[in-house]
Amino acid sequence: MIGTLRAERLLDCYASRWAVECLFASMKSRGFRLESSHMTRAAHVSRLIGLLTLALVWCAVLGAGEERRVLVHGRPAVGVLADGWSRLMRAFTRAVWGDAAELLEFVDQLFSPTGPH
Repeated sequence: MIGTLRAERLLDCYASRWAVECLFASMKSRGFRLESSHMTRAAHVSRLIGLLTLALVWCAVLGAGEERRVLVHGRPAVGVLADGWSRLMRAFTRAVWGDAAELLEFVDQLFSPTGPH
């Protein structure tokens, strides 16, 4: 036993915590830059986290629908969220310049009951 938990249970707790830490890392330093908002009002921060969560899910949906190059050690060269983020930013950039077709397709994929197609 370690502390009040058995070692096996402690590893399960740490694995759950690690998933949350990765989520917060994505929200903060890996693209979404939550900490750069400098918001202090709880209601505003809550809304911002809600919007960032939707954006994170959107990136995950877009990234999961793509084949990624696998490196020699067997891991993908780009993660699911990073791939989705890149695809979404390219679509927004094209939409600003007048070609919104890809962005509209991504919106359709986000709300499609069958997922990405």
